[in-house]
Amino acid sequence: MKLTLPTYLTLGRLAAAAALPLLYVAVPHPKAFWLISALFLIASITDWLDGYLARKLGQISNLGRMLDPIADKILVSTALLIVISCMEERAWLLIPASVILAREFLVSGLREFSGGGGSSLKTTFPAKCKTALQMAGLLILMLCCALDAHRGNVLPTVGIVAIWIAAMLTIFTGADYFKKALPMLREDT
Repeated sequence: MKLTLPTYLTLGRLAAAAALPLLYVAVPHPKAFWLISALFLIASITDWLDGYLARKLGQISNLGRMLDPIADKILVSTALLIVISCMEERAWLLIPASVILAREFLVSGLREFSGGGGSSLKTTFPAKCKTALQMAGLLILMLCCALDAHRGNVLPTVGIVAIWIAAMLTIFTGADYFKKALPMLREDT
């Protein structure tokens, strides 16, 4: 198996996701959130870049198709946990975060069941919008933590609204994936 540049970018996103909690616990606040925000931004950009390069360079691989959604889910899940930890006074962020995480487990299970995400469970445009909103909202909230501006400021509201809209898209896209997988789920083996 030959690793390609897009696959290296995806692996880099996984490494970044692993580094985020290490920075959170090892580096003093607010410096930690500046580093976390920068690393998260770079990792988020690789989410778009790896797919673009894979198509442009003709380097689409089964490994890349498998790892890309996993890297996204791990990155977003880790970032959600860090943001919720920082914004204790906004505990109701647990609601959209729980919806987002539940959908990620559901879709991963459906893809696994369908044999690695057959043609009916490919990533859709609304799902890509959901991921972009999640990443934008999380980045805004991380910057609020870095600036210690998550209390009495309008900026966190923008991030929180983005997360709530992403959670609504999460429900929509999760239902769409479930509907597409339903014929496979009804089959007796």
